[in-house]
Amino acid sequence: GYQTRSILCVPVRSLREEVIGVIQMINKANENPFGEEDEELLQAFTVFSGIAVRNAMTFESAVLARRKTEMLLRVFEILSSELDLTNLLTIASEEARRILGAERGAVYMVDRVRRELWIRSPDAREEERFPMHKGVPGHVASTGQSIDSANLYEDARFRGDVEYDGVHKRCPALCQPISYGGEVIAVVLVMFRQGDDESFSDSDTEILGNFCSIASIAIRNAFIFESLIFNENPTAMGAEAEANVKSQLREVQAKRVFQSSPVTRR
Repeated sequence: GYQTRSILCVPVRSLREEVIGVIQMINKANENPFGEEDEELLQAFTVFSGIAVRNAMTFESAVLARRKTEMLLRVFEILSSELDLTNLLTIASEEARRILGAERGAVYMVDRVRRELWIRSPDAREEERFPMHKGVPGHVASTGQSIDSANLYEDARFRGDVEYDGVHKRCPALCQPISYGGEVIAVVLVMFRQGDDESFSDSDTEILGNFCSIASIAIRNAFIFESLIFNENPTAMGAEAEANVKSQLREVQAKRVFQSSPVTRR
């Protein structure tokens, strides 16, 4: 097999003297060991390679930041255009799952009058409810604190929230509150990363936090809209929010009239 006779390693530093990489040389071509001249030459090379690597890292960060912004703008457009609460919760669940590359996602609404969490089926025929203090979503709804679990299968606090499916060895999960005006109005939960069982990253946590900020306004408006449709009192929603929903409703109706007119269809 391959035999290592000599090794030369030199750190790659940024302009701030931060170590951002390492260059390693193995076995000189003439079979002699590396000397001081080789080390000096390689150190000189790392000065330029350090600048190049740092520039590449900065460019990559800028590209990722742009993609993140575009993704969140898309989420904003999708969620803000939906006033039907059942549809919105289904869409929000799917978008949360998609942007984090998760296999499962769900958005639970908080009912503070009954002290319960509830979730609807996409066709709105079924509504599942459970006590607000139970499970991962219940804990987040009650405390307002996010949960980033590397493996729910082994988490004694939340065991039973998810059953072992025989496929995944681990169940990484990320659960965050969706708050409006300092009050938790819903909870989003995503589980299982697509293609692996790795935990969610700090970047995933940040992205989901931005998602929650966007979703909070859309969910609040949809809840008020549904309350108005069924002539219910949107508890603690506020006159300003109600006026906002009514304004959106008028815009939606106006668009439908415009789109259905003979002139528009030509």
